[in-house]
Amino acid sequence: GSGWRHAFVAGLALAPAAAFVPLVWLVAGVLMLAGIAAAAVLAPLPRAAVVRRVAAAGAVLATSFAVLLPWSWRLVAVPRLLLAGLTPQAPADPLRGIDAMLLRPGGPAMAHRAFGVILLLAALPALLRSHRERRLAGMGAWSVAMAAMALAVIGTRAGAAAAWPGPALLIAGGALISAAMIGATGGQVLLGRASFGWRQPTALLIAVCALVAPLVALGSWAARGAGRPLDRRVVVTLPRYIVAQGERQPGLRVLWLRPGATSADLRYSLTPLRGAFTGADQLPAPESLRRRLDELVTAVASATGSDAAQALATHAVRYVALPSSGQPTAVDLALAGVLDAQPALTKERADAAAGMALWRVIAPTGHVTLLSGVAAREAATERGPSLDALRENPPQVLEPDERTGRYVVPPGLPGRLLVVSEYAGGRWRVRGPDVKAVRAWGWAAAAEVPAAGVTATVDAGRRSRRTGLGLQAFAVLVALVLAAPSVRRAEDDSARDEPIADDPPADAPIPVGASA
Repeated sequence: GSGWRHAFVAGLALAPAAAFVPLVWLVAGVLMLAGIAAAAVLAPLPRAAVVRRVAAAGAVLATSFAVLLPWSWRLVAVPRLLLAGLTPQAPADPLRGIDAMLLRPGGPAMAHRAFGVILLLAALPALLRSHRERRLAGMGAWSVAMAAMALAVIGTRAGAAAAWPGPALLIAGGALISAAMIGATGGQVLLGRASFGWRQPTALLIAVCALVAPLVALGSWAARGAGRPLDRRVVVTLPRYIVAQGERQPGLRVLWLRPGATSADLRYSLTPLRGAFTGADQLPAPESLRRRLDELVTAVASATGSDAAQALATHAVRYVALPSSGQPTAVDLALAGVLDAQPALTKERADAAAGMALWRVIAPTGHVTLLSGVAAREAATERGPSLDALRENPPQVLEPDERTGRYVVPPGLPGRLLVVSEYAGGRWRVRGPDVKAVRAWGWAAAAEVPAAGVTATVDAGRRSRRTGLGLQAFAVLVALVLAAPSVRRAEDDSARDEPIADDPPADAPIPVGASA
């Protein structure tokens, strides 16, 4: 019926918001259940009606989940993304309740506290309306706002799953604006009918503040400029020949080291040689892989010396970059000296225009490598190849065939490994006849290849992704059909509008002039 059609329409409308802010799913589910419970308490409903409404709420959530496949399965695998969102960045401090009410999530370019106070005052009349439907709508908007604020505060206190409260407060702000519009609808007529008192000056003050506050904020930001959220700095770019090398050999990476004020404050990032896409540094890495990278980078930057520089090759790191902005500090010089002393790194020719110092990893580096002998045996127990293994059995970098995209492994000794510099817990797979999936270096996707050689396929689950996208297209099509309004034929409408004359009873008198 039309009730179910409205559920599917609501699910389609919820999907775009949930795609950017997964927290919308949680807020929508909680509010729908709370609304059903409140309706059942205020106006007792039959059990069948309650079950039907709960099923409709489930249809809303299921529809939005289905049309976002295969991405929505990620939330099942990593539930913390429901609070953290697509770009989880843990806040430095837990969010205070007063800051949540004033819509101040933290970070640069926040609005003044007065703007939050004005928005709360503008949304308050929605709770005081005498009209029952508008008051209930205002209470619903305020319920959304309060629930989102509570989730924002709780989300910053979730320990390892703590996330920036911006998306939750964005939902709260939208709900308060909706409440303000509900409270303002028809307010002029109501104030005109009432005798003059405190209501008229208060309403005038709130209206003036609501109109002036955005203009004042716009004027202050225009006068101040973008100096606080943005700053001017030297653009650090890789030399052109390194970028060209990344285009010829996709999958190679560069390790960026960014020291802080002290040697203990060291940040790093991994990016492809041919450039990273926007937001790549905000994608969450698996926890086990992140811990290994932390230990590896710490060892590379320590003066004690280790095999960490050789282990960089297992992550397809070809270069280590140390950006410099202006005059290098003592920490920069100390870190450069440590990198110079690493036996598995060699310094590239300095380029003053690039604004960085570069070191190249000596070990053979590639996205897909073939290990044999000592190196293959070390891959089962060590975090990286030793210098002896590199001298005796250096890894062989393989390139895919230009026509088929497959990797041809020539015949050789038994016990060889085909290693992909990607996390084994992800979707990267090595497929081929007589190959056995294993892990290399404790984290990388790999496979044992037969001595007779093999033609293997290395991919990131493209087949499963195509299947997921096909399932998503089917789900969208089904949802559109179920959400489409019913179409009645014109003759049905005319027949419905035409009055139907009742047959006269058998004992009714016959009108004069009528024949029996």
